[in-house]
Amino acid sequence: MTDTVVAEGQVKFRDGKKWKTRWVVLQKPSPVADCLTLLVCKDKKKGKSSGHKERLNVTLEVFSAADQSLKISLSSF
Repeated sequence: MTDTVVAEGQVKFRDGKKWKTRWVVLQKPSPVADCLTLLVCKDKKKGKSSGHKERLNVTLEVFSAADQSLKISLSSF
């Protein structure tokens, strides 16, 4: 099965006094999985065979999320 990428992009975080940039990929391991996988790399991967080493691989099993597509009309209240 292929992994479904939910979101990916560049993030900055502070490590001591320095800001560091990392490439982050949030993916769903399978269509029926109830967890997400967070991959953190030093730079953008150009494919699985590119040889870039992932720095961190975390499975998120219990998390809260908000749906961006949810629209509330204030005139209906």
